[in-house]
Amino acid sequence: MGELRARLGPRKAFLFDLFHTLTGLEPPSAYPSTADVLGIDRARWNRILEESSPERLCGLVRDPFRIVRALADQADPAIPDEVVRRAVEIRTARFREELRDIPPSSVAVLRRLRADGLRLGLVSNADALEAAPFPGCPLDGLFDVVTFSCDVGCAKPARRIYELTLDALGVRPEEAVFVGDGGSQELRGAREVGLATVMMTGVVRELWPELPAARRPWTDHEIVSLDELL
Repeated sequence: MGELRARLGPRKAFLFDLFHTLTGLEPPSAYPSTADVLGIDRARWNRILEESSPERLCGLVRDPFRIVRALADQADPAIPDEVVRRAVEIRTARFREELRDIPPSSVAVLRRLRADGLRLGLVSNADALEAAPFPGCPLDGLFDVVTFSCDVGCAKPARRIYELTLDALGVRPEEAVFVGDGGSQELRGAREVGLATVMMTGVVRELWPELPAARRPWTDHEIVSLDELL
């Protein structure tokens, strides 16, 4: 057993975030970013996604056009519908590509944890467009429980999304560990439920190097690579 596993102590389950935790750095893509298609500054677009999306993340809005239209309106209601439709097409393709190209190391770590007898749960904030490509991706079938916020009507950091997953796994919070990059204050939410927390910084440090420091107050352990779980 590795040093981190020893420090975590005996556990029965691991709960994982999906994006920026099990997914890798996005390779060069044939598809432009949604922000670029819409003509929105990328930093502003990221803030809108992070801060202003309860309806889409909780599944109250599931139509892809309505999801992107509502997001675009927060930046510029004058963006034409035809531009939004193009952004929907490209965003759909980008998420399909991202979930198709899961790093082999993520798959290997999950398989090893399962082989060690641990139960695994996925807990992801995702709208219906973002979650749609999951079936058939390399991660599909590796979890005992898959919880997408758009399917259960609540999103991290709300207690309910963690509790639903723990109940489905049949474990108590003190018997489980949450692993995530820390977006959406997910580490705070996990800690408040009683889960040990592991912050996965590999992708975030490359994209937003200033963010890990702000997330450390809610972090019990910090890793750069999922391999460190082994």
